[in-house]
Amino acid sequence: MSFMTAPLPAQVQQGAAVLFQNVRIFDGRSEALSAPSNVLVNGNKIEKISPVTATSDSGQTIMLDGGGRVLMPGLIDAHWHVMLIRPTPAAAMPRL
Repeated sequence: MSFMTAPLPAQVQQGAAVLFQNVRIFDGRSEALSAPSNVLVNGNKIEKISPVTATSDSGQTIMLDGGGRVLMPGLIDAHWHVMLIRPTPAAAMPRL
């Protein structure tokens, strides 16, 4: 998603809320996507998922239009290559 890969404004790093509008959610529990939804994130916490536009109690909310794209949990930590760890498996084996 291009709106997810672009750097966000500095206000987000200072605790401003972010509202992802018009996104379909993949939760990883089933293969079905949600209906178009709005997801309000405040700091590192998802505050609300709603089919209607949510609002935040924080001073400023940054709104990002998802354009019907899919919003999903970060999977970057779920994929890694054990063979890239140093030392190599051969070097890690004990010498007899």
